[in-house]
Amino acid sequence: MSSYADCLYFVLFELKTGLTHDCLGVVFNMDGSSALRNFQKYLAVLQLALQQQQALPRRHFQTLEEFKKYLRSEPELIIDVTEIRTERPSDKQIQQDRYSGKKKPYR
Repeated sequence: MSSYADCLYFVLFELKTGLTHDCLGVVFNMDGSSALRNFQKYLAVLQLALQQQQALPRRHFQTLEEFKKYLRSEPELIIDVTEIRTERPSDKQIQQDRYSGKKKPYR
């Protein structure tokens, strides 16, 4: 990547599309392992920059009341609920925890 803007676009593109790193590599003209390494590196830079600007949202709360207090001054809450397919876990317990039985990838 030749600029910070390119690196930012790369990270945001991967976060939004959820492509595998092999597919991401094809889109950005690199191999899959380079796409993974670049994503991890650029994401760390983005997180550090947002942290230094105090622009990272808080992601963990101990209680529901703590969460409500954190959002009290916000007039509107928008949640991105885009579904992204994930690889089926090999651990049986984790499979059971994640499987709802309601959706099938085929018809």
